[in-house]
Amino acid sequence: ASASPKDDEQDRFNTQLAELRSLLRDLQDRGQDDDAAELEAVIRRAEAQGPAGFRKSTAEAQLAAEARFEEPTEEMRREAAKFGIDLDDPDVREELKRLQLEAETGVGGRLAASSGGGA
Repeated sequence: ASASPKDDEQDRFNTQLAELRSLLRDLQDRGQDDDAAELEAVIRRAEAQGPAGFRKSTAEAQLAAEARFEEPTEEMRREAAKFGIDLDDPDVREELKRLQLEAETGVGGRLAASSGGGA
């Protein structure tokens, strides 16, 4: 007997939650408390709401990533410049948002493609 689509969705959800919890531990171990707190809130909402809630929380994480890079602080600009990254370049900001979302949720490319991308 093959698994139902609902079972497959639940399995994917459980796998993604495990990956997010691993990322959360990594963020906490590195002292990235703000990022860890944000990801922890996403995980809690997803756990409370199930797979449908996870999709919603992932969309919220995408919006948070977009907000961080749409209006970079001077400190962010200085730090990025050390690595030759221009946060005033819209293409650079778009790529950073995609990477941030992927790092936080593991679904950056798929979500961005299904939602039509950013700006």
